[in-house]
Amino acid sequence: MSVGGYPQDVMENAFDYGHGPHVHRIHVEQVEDKMLGPVHDVRLLLRSSVIGRLPPLPMHVTHYGLGLFRTEVDLPALRVSVLIWICAVPTAGARMTLRTAITTTIGNHDSPVRRAAAHLVSLAAMPLFFMALSQDAGIWNHHRLVSPPRLAQGDGPIGPFRRWAEQFYPTQPETAPVEDRS
Repeated sequence: MSVGGYPQDVMENAFDYGHGPHVHRIHVEQVEDKMLGPVHDVRLLLRSSVIGRLPPLPMHVTHYGLGLFRTEVDLPALRVSVLIWICAVPTAGARMTLRTAITTTIGNHDSPVRRAAAHLVSLAAMPLFFMALSQDAGIWNHHRLVSPPRLAQGDGPIGPFRRWAEQFYPTQPETAPVEDRS
């Protein structure tokens, strides 16, 4: 998938908890946050605003530098784990290509109903992931880098991450071209 922006944008997206309810219809609660140089490890709880009766989903996000992003989402009731990798590769100017991989692990199940439900979650993981990625890409294609970042209440550690990432970027970043969708 080719989109506007810089690899840093993909990494910051995971810290932008404020966009979750508006873009993805989920609420994000930060549980733990550790930044050790180029490795940033965050544990979150996701709550769906679409299906309110679901229990919170534990999510473990790890960033490796500017362009590699690993997310694991567990669905303990179904014994399913979804592992997502995104590698953001700068291509030209303010454009990047996203390379992605997704796997699901289904644990042992004692009932055919749970086994079937886990299998359905496994099948739905890829299209749901790409739907969320496309929603974010729509923002990356049109946003501009603002330094210092204008943060909203509930946003995560975008500031510390951006200060670390600034060492890799030019002083005057290029703006992402707007795609003609006519």
